[in-house]
Amino acid sequence: MEKEKTEIDVSEEDENGIVRNYVTKSVEMRLVPVALADFEALTGIHVNMLKRLAKTYSIPFPEDRAKDLIASLIETSVMLTIKKPISDSLSERDRIARVLNSPVFIEATTYAVGKTFARHFASGGTFQDFDPEKSEKYYTEMLDEGKEEVPALKSDSEEIL
Repeated sequence: MEKEKTEIDVSEEDENGIVRNYVTKSVEMRLVPVALADFEALTGIHVNMLKRLAKTYSIPFPEDRAKDLIASLIETSVMLTIKKPISDSLSERDRIARVLNSPVFIEATTYAVGKTFARHFASGGTFQDFDPEKSEKYYTEMLDEGKEEVPALKSDSEEIL
């Protein structure tokens, strides 16, 4: 028997505050000059953001499952981005490296991951029933929205820094 999902009442202000906080952290993360360290730091930021969202929505936080889901969403981001023509002279590996080191990618991905999971949790979902394929369309929309939102968030964070 399938368990009925119930919507959870968390204010959009709280939800957006959490996502915004971690987007700001991803902006600050760009100060780390090593690509692999950037990716490790980004994963850590996403894990902590999802842990905080899970706590806000009072759902269990299985860290390994969260990491797997984050990796799946980031893979979607990378594949969508490398499909866009950058330069014919770049190999796929170089394109991926360029994407992973892009400040806009890092920040927009953090935004999209946060917004996608917040929406899922708000509808009563958990990490166990999150389906990256079913969330891909919304995630892609949030990735595009994040590219627009990030400059505003970035200017706010520069005031803080």
